[in-house]
Amino acid sequence: MFAVKDKVAIITGAATGIGYAVAQKLVTKGCHVVVGDIDDDKGQSAVAALKKQRQVKALYVHCDVGDFDQIRTLINTTVEQLGGVDILINHAGIPQRQWFLDDTDLNWTSVLCLNIHSTIFATQYILKLWDTTKSLGVIVNTASAAGLGPFPASPVYAASKAAIIHFTASLKDFERQGIRVNAVAPFFVEHLKDLDWTNVYPQLRTELESATFVSMDQVVQAFIKCIEDESLAGQTLSVFPSTGVQVHAPDYPER
Repeated sequence: MFAVKDKVAIITGAATGIGYAVAQKLVTKGCHVVVGDIDDDKGQSAVAALKKQRQVKALYVHCDVGDFDQIRTLINTTVEQLGGVDILINHAGIPQRQWFLDDTDLNWTSVLCLNIHSTIFATQYILKLWDTTKSLGVIVNTASAAGLGPFPASPVYAASKAAIIHFTASLKDFERQGIRVNAVAPFFVEHLKDLDWTNVYPQLRTELESATFVSMDQVVQAFIKCIEDESLAGQTLSVFPSTGVQVHAPDYPER
C-alpha cells in the first residue's frame, strides 16, 4: 500500500466540493495538502480548517488551471515550501453551461481547456519533475461517468471526460518508473443537490432531476483507493449508485 502519511499532495479545485472532501480525508491520514483554486476566500478558509483538523502542513496557492503559468507556479511553490510533491490530483474543471446548439460564442472551448488541456499540462509538468528528481509519485485525474459512454445532454463535457479516461490509460507504462496514474469517474454526486439549478439548461436539468446520486463518501473512497492501492495503474474507478466503486475495464485492443 502507498502510505500517504507525511506525503505532500496537490489538489486543484479543492476549496469546496469533491476536492475539499478528498483533502479532508488525506489530512486525517497525516498527508500534507496544497489547495489550488481560483476562489481565494474559500481556499484560505479550506486551508485554515484543514490545519485545525490535524497537525499537518496545509497551503493555499491561487491557481487558474486555464493558465499554464499558474499551474507551474502551483507546483513550483509546493516544491519550494514543502520540499516536493508526492501526489497530484487534477480535479479542477467546469461543466458545460449551455446546450450545445445554443453556444454561439465558442464557450465549449473553455470546457476542453479547463478539463483536459489543464490535466495534460499539469501531468506532463509533474512527470518531468519526477523524472529529473528520480521520484516516485501518484497522479489521480477527475473524470466522470459522462466520459464512460454517450451523454447527449452534455456532449462536450462528456468528450472532455472521455479524453481524461483514455489519457490516463495511456500513461500506464509509467508504473515501471514507480509512478502510477489513475482516474475517478463518478456519477452525479450528492453535493449537486444543494446547488441552484435555476440557470441550468433544460437538457441537463432534466438529467439532474431524475438522477440517483452517489454519496461523497463513495467518491472520496475511490480517490483514496487510486492513491493507496499499488495494483492500480492506468485504471479508472467508476462510482455508480447501483455498483459503488469498481474498476472500469474497457476492452482495449492488444498492442
